Amino acid sequence: MEAERIFPDNWKEIVQGKKVIFYNTSVSGMLAGREKHIEKMKWVFKTFQKHPEVVLWWRPHPLELSTLQSLNPGLEEQYRKMHREYQEEMIGILDESADLHRAIAISDAYYGDWSSITSLYRAVKKPVLYENDNIFDWNKGLFFDITDFVLIDRNVWFLSSTINILFAMNLDTFELVETIVIPYGNMSEKYMSCYITTVGDYLVLIPGCGKWIIRFDLNKKSFNKLEIGNYSECTKFSSYSIYNGCIYMLPASESRVLKYDVAQNKIICEKNLGEQNNGLFLGTNIEITGSYIYAVETGGNHIYKYDMQNDTYEEIQVSGEDIQLFGIKKVKDLFMLILANKNKILLWDEKENRTWKLEGIPKGYPEKLRPFCDVVECKGDIYFFPEQSDKVLKLNTEQIIFEPYLGIEEKKEDGDEAYFTRAKNIGDRILAFDYWSNQWMVVNPEEHTVNKRNIIAQNEMLDRIAGYSVVAMGEIFDKQERFYAEEKGFYTLHNYIKYVSHRNPNEQKRRRESVGEKIYVEIAADIAMG
Repeated sequence: MEAERIFPDNWKEIVQGKKVIFYNTSVSGMLAGREKHIEKMKWVFKTFQKHPEVVLWWRPHPLELSTLQSLNPGLEEQYRKMHREYQEEMIGILDESADLHRAIAISDAYYGDWSSITSLYRAVKKPVLYENDNIFDWNKGLFFDITDFVLIDRNVWFLSSTINILFAMNLDTFELVETIVIPYGNMSEKYMSCYITTVGDYLVLIPGCGKWIIRFDLNKKSFNKLEIGNYSECTKFSSYSIYNGCIYMLPASESRVLKYDVAQNKIICEKNLGEQNNGLFLGTNIEITGSYIYAVETGGNHIYKYDMQNDTYEEIQVSGEDIQLFGIKKVKDLFMLILANKNKILLWDEKENRTWKLEGIPKGYPEKLRPFCDVVECKGDIYFFPEQSDKVLKLNTEQIIFEPYLGIEEKKEDGDEAYFTRAKNIGDRILAFDYWSNQWMVVNPEEHTVNKRNIIAQNEMLDRIAGYSVVAMGEIFDKQERFYAEEKGFYTLHNYIKYVSHRNPNEQKRRRESVGEKIYVEIAADIAMG
């Protein structure tokens, strides 16, 4: 009788030989998400029905139903129906008891709303993934936050901030053709490498928060690395330039310019730009003219003119009031200075050190710290790709006037705008990646059109990437440094289930006393009795 009270026979049959994921829903999550939260719960139940290798242990908060009755009666019937279907379809265990420790002791992992319960899971070294009401349908496409890309032949090689993998995509079909694990650092670490470029037969990965310059031999398909410092919270470099087989890396959180010889795989020059105690953040939009790099001090009024031939530099203070620079681009004999936090661009005459306003930016154009992710020259004109806006600006370089570029569709509602992370010239077109839609935009300046393209991954490739994600999850949860929320990209519920189902329970010792050793022993013995 005592064993039956602790662990009912029908529950024993359900969990026997399977991993168990504890699903915790809360009053706060229900009130915050409302209809969307219930829709997400239904989706979660359907997802677990597709994964018979694991058991869902749902423990709704005891006050969920009564709270809906008093504060949101319209959702009460939806909740009751969902609750009833969960039982009728025997989706998993429904635990409406007051015994929280039992669920924690028996389960292998946690999924659900933000809760203080997760601290107990950390104590017993069990993984935790927080639910996100906005994430549905993991298999509609992987989510990429592309930080940089480079075109080689007909393949676009790119980096994603979300996982430490090198990707290649066919430009004609937009299908993934390569996924190569970068063998340095953890796969789960974000922004390990931030930029990618090519010199000779090498792809070079420029570090973001990582500590290595990484060189990939395209012929041998092999990696090697050069350590240049420690891991960092912020990205180390804001931009880069190539000159005579060397890559110049410009600082984002320190003051040194590194000159990296690709063939020799070594730093051959390190130049400090002045005495910057707190580091120097040069703008991501730079200009290359001959052997000179022009880069601006973000938020300041200085331009750094770096001579790549002699490894010397000149610091130029721009005349004018209230100038906070972000980027620079040359047009004819003048330079355009992009200002931070303003929908304003200045023209700058270097010889006379004189500035004046460039007219034509539409009224109401968003004022952002980072106004444009990239400024791209194509077919003689210059295109400004905003970080957050639905309009790309075009500068007619003959007349030096702005023209609205109508190829990008206008925003229909809040949240519908584009969020460009990178844009580059690829011959007679411009390729740009939009974070919000998770799509490439192919801009054809001559035809004045924009085609949206998804990154395509065949089932075999999806399975391979899912496997990488499972490994990455293992790195995350073994460290137990912080909790993670469900994402659209690689850390999805589907991959989490796969990770838990393959997890070796002996990899981490369970500190069972933290959740009640006596309860654990009694339940374990009950299961063993079969």
